[in-house]
Amino acid sequence: MFLADLYNTILFQPVFNLLIYLYQILPVHDMGLAVIIFTLVIKAALLPIDMKALKSQKALQEMQPKIDEIQKKYKDDKEEQARQTMQIFQDSKINPFFGIWALFIQIPVLIAIYQVLTQLSAAVKDGKDLAIAKFYPFVQQPSSINYLFLGVMDLSKPALWMAVIVGILQFIQIKMTMGKTKAKDSQSAMQTSMAYFSPIFLTMVLTALPAVIGVYFLATSIWTIAQQKIIQKKSHDGEQ
Repeated sequence: MFLADLYNTILFQPVFNLLIYLYQILPVHDMGLAVIIFTLVIKAALLPIDMKALKSQKALQEMQPKIDEIQKKYKDDKEEQARQTMQIFQDSKINPFFGIWALFIQIPVLIAIYQVLTQLSAAVKDGKDLAIAKFYPFVQQPSSINYLFLGVMDLSKPALWMAVIVGILQFIQIKMTMGKTKAKDSQSAMQTSMAYFSPIFLTMVLTALPAVIGVYFLATSIWTIAQQKIIQKKSHDGEQ
């Protein structure tokens, strides 16, 4: 009970109130536009973590030939192989586990966003009270929520085309993260498999969920792809 109350206080309620606040201050009350702006705010807040994780990931890709060489040289001595690999990480001042930690940090935020969007959609669809969380003093409870995105698309219902676009963008994002590495070992092979499985799985999930959740993933994917492009460009310019 304590953990549930803590989660509601530090994650669910802030996410809920931020989204409703953005929805209310827009000249045109449009939940789709509110979710896009909301996504940009969240991603901007997480930008330092995301940038460090992406840079760490790129550095690991650049170090992969050295790691492959160590694995080949000490293939019969796993202990020395691990020691030499960790020495490379220490010399380069790279934490190989930072990307994993960054993901774990963001998972509770993603869960809160998902719950807010699904519960809001369910409340509107079933005609229930919109007060699914405690409203802050500066946020007024709206009498209704407009889920008609740009006056055309009903975001309270699933949208196949949006799910497909999100899946394609997810695939592009993963391929950019993987770089040009070839499947030489089991780890690379697993990454290649994930590049195909993850987007397909996400597409299948989104086809059964309200399109408002797809808008969040759509905005997130576009942001991440642009972010990765900027890092790659900076890295390329630095090498010249």
